[in-house]
Amino acid sequence: MRARYYSPDMKRFINADIVAGKLSNAITLNRFAYANGNPVSFVDPFGLWSLKGAWNSFTNWVDEKIVDPVVEAYHEVKDAVVDTYNDAKEIVVNTYKDVKDWAEENVIEPMITIANDVKFDMQNFDWNNNDEEKVLKSNYFSAYKCQLVIREDWAFTDGRSASFVIMFLNKNETDINTVKHEYGHYIQLQLLGLRRYIQYVAIPSVNSGHVPYDKYYSLPYEASADILGDVQRAGYAYTDGGQGKSFIINTYIKDIYNIHNFINQYMQPAVLSVGLNGENQREK
Repeated sequence: MRARYYSPDMKRFINADIVAGKLSNAITLNRFAYANGNPVSFVDPFGLWSLKGAWNSFTNWVDEKIVDPVVEAYHEVKDAVVDTYNDAKEIVVNTYKDVKDWAEENVIEPMITIANDVKFDMQNFDWNNNDEEKVLKSNYFSAYKCQLVIREDWAFTDGRSASFVIMFLNKNETDINTVKHEYGHYIQLQLLGLRRYIQYVAIPSVNSGHVPYDKYYSLPYEASADILGDVQRAGYAYTDGGQGKSFIINTYIKDIYNIHNFINQYMQPAVLSVGLNGENQREK
């Protein structure tokens, strides 16, 4: 380019470089040196500056202004993505654990308990069972004297047992007299038929929920259920021709000729005997 002339013997330019050197790079202050005194590693085709030095300057600028900011931004984005992933992973893992624990406590374990309770009831189910204690030990269902018994804890029953085609026994019930009493209601239904049972027993019984215990089983429709179910309840005299027996006679008057045979079929060991002359006695 004839910017400067070079002497191979002296290994120097014979005229000074028109480009001043930099104090930060002392070798460039020698304006007669070729390629900063390092012709092995550098070239100076224009006689102005070392191409490698210029390239280094350019690459340093690129590194400082472009590469380093991009790399730094990349790492910042990468760190943010990794942090977000780890946070999301932790949330998912914790949520899964919470859902799993909740499911085990509120779904799986109750289902296992229910399955075991149902299995117990199925293994002990006996349609001809006449043992009240066996009924009380059931969890969901059993049978009593060929009558289906369902154990319930429904809120609307307010802890009471009931009998309407099926015997519904509260799960918290522990009194064998309640089993017998509800069976007495079942016999009432068989004797009266559905319409008269609803009229004479079901509706009055539901409306008597406020009556105190010491008077409740003196009500004729409840006392007759005790008699038909062979209940011996403390504080109540059912064997002396009381109002429960009278209720049976008066209510079932249309079926008076069938009562004796029907009760003999469903009541053991005691039966209520109704004679054609209207006299009634408790047979032992």
